[in-house]
Amino acid sequence: MNFWFEMAVNAVEVTLILSFLVQYFGYKTETSAKYWGTALIWILSFCIVAFFSWTHLYENYASSLQILVNILFCVTLLRGNIFQKNIRVRVYYGSGGHYGNAYNTAGGQAVR
Repeated sequence: MNFWFEMAVNAVEVTLILSFLVQYFGYKTETSAKYWGTALIWILSFCIVAFFSWTHLYENYASSLQILVNILFCVTLLRGNIFQKNIRVRVYYGSGGHYGNAYNTAGGQAVR
């Protein structure tokens, strides 16, 4: 049960990240390649998150790799300039949106 719950959470996490990026930037073109590309990036992101969530050894590498995959997704399939895409992806991960490693502050106190 714990394994399947973790995989479901990983799937939701990847889906939320990619849907946020798509809604923020929008697709470059309206072809079927956007669906195939998004599905490929989703599978790649899911594999990265699933693998590193169970090993816990190389969490910094996991975050860096996930950032690079999402920047690749933004550059190849989404609108906007590279600077804006790079900053937006990094701000998302730096704000504690990924893995929950970073502390979010609420009322001056660190909340995990």
